Amino acid sequence: MSRFKRNILIFSIIFMPITFSLGLWQVDRANQKTEIINNYDSIISKPAVEFKIENDFINWQPVYLTGEFTDIILYEDNALLSGKAGFKIYHLFRTIDNSYIFIHRGFIEAKNHQKRFTNY
Repeated sequence: MSRFKRNILIFSIIFMPITFSLGLWQVDRANQKTEIINNYDSIISKPAVEFKIENDFINWQPVYLTGEFTDIILYEDNALLSGKAGFKIYHLFRTIDNSYIFIHRGFIEAKNHQKRFTNY
């Protein structure tokens, strides 16, 4: 057996199982993502429940709050949405029982509003 063929054989013996296991991992990860999406769809279609601090909530569970927004707004810099840089906006909300929670209010693209945030 020539040296070249032996090297190809060694290379194949080493990398074939690695490649095969990575393929299995990708299939497993795709199944996990499908399960996450199906779980999200079932949770988001449920009716909203009243938000209380002491309750345990599932990610993405719809909730409703009673209260009012305060004057405190936070801008998270270096946020990305659809490949565009900008700011995430969080607004402090006070519930009727004087609990506070930050509500994500959306995204502002940086190129349109960079001058507004130069003094932070």
